[in-house]
Amino acid sequence: MASLTSVAQTFVGQWLVEKKDAHVVIYKKGNKYYGKVYKIGGYKKTKLDVKNPNKALRSRKVQGLEFLTGFTLKGKELVGGKLYDSRSGKTYKGKMWLEGGKLKLRGYLGIFYETRTWTRVK
Repeated sequence: MASLTSVAQTFVGQWLVEKKDAHVVIYKKGNKYYGKVYKIGGYKKTKLDVKNPNKALRSRKVQGLEFLTGFTLKGKELVGGKLYDSRSGKTYKGKMWLEGGKLKLRGYLGIFYETRTWTRVK
């Protein structure tokens, strides 16, 4: 049986998002987990956060953006964090877990949710 420390470390690293147009890096600061857009494919490298509800942030680049914030390890899941979706400009409550070597990421808005599957970048 894996220790909680080794479970936590398996979240850390670089992941390819479901749409295969960006790499995300998940890292730990203190006892919380965060994620940022590490690399955006092709022409989208200069993509700006144009749908951000805060007009002052719409000129920032999506590449390098910290969009997963404040997750904590609970059992075998990262929970209690927030996910910012630059494609829609919305922020969701979220959780993450590993399933079959893939990362499952679920965002909640009220009673509705959507789950995405990311694959580890080797």
